[in-house]
Amino acid sequence: MKENLKNHECKDLSMLLLVGGFSESIVVQNTIKKAFPDKTVIIIPDSSTAVLRGAVMYGHDPNIIASRIVKHSYGILSRQRFDPSKHQESRAVTVGDVKRCRDTFHSLISANTPVVVGKKKRSHTFHTIEPLQDIATFRLFSSPHENPVYIDDKDCRHFADLKIDIQSPSKDRIDIDVDFQFGLTELAVTAKQKGTENKSNISIKYK
Repeated sequence: MKENLKNHECKDLSMLLLVGGFSESIVVQNTIKKAFPDKTVIIIPDSSTAVLRGAVMYGHDPNIIASRIVKHSYGILSRQRFDPSKHQESRAVTVGDVKRCRDTFHSLISANTPVVVGKKKRSHTFHTIEPLQDIATFRLFSSPHENPVYIDDKDCRHFADLKIDIQSPSKDRIDIDVDFQFGLTELAVTAKQKGTENKSNISIKYK
């Protein structure tokens, strides 16, 4: 709890609401009051059933929960243009005539960002890197940290792959839009070839 309260969004928090079965324990109540003497601790009646009642209410009306805080940063494995101020020389590769950095974490959204539940977030447009490329694979990673640089940084985790077959492969660059949509319990990712109806999607439960 102390770690969570260090978040910027909690700096003006003045009250703590205890719910769930353990909140009826005098020991738990006294421990929390002692740990947070500057907060008003509220224990609601029938707190052991509060979570269940909330789940039932959400089942009847999902719109009662309007937003959530993203717990992890979500991103895609990429080869960004090499930046000597932040990239390791040992990771440098040349693609065509461009110097790039391998294994970079292309962040689509950072941990602790508030998002509207159900709202689609257009995150980025990617493009093919080879002539006549007929498939694009997006390797999805998550991290509890706000600004991961590489996909092999501490605590980064590969959690899914999203593949899309390229419609009418071309020698020219083909753009692909990647959208994230945040639900209450699932994260939906969609890749769509720009200018077509060709798309692929995947849904992942939050960890």
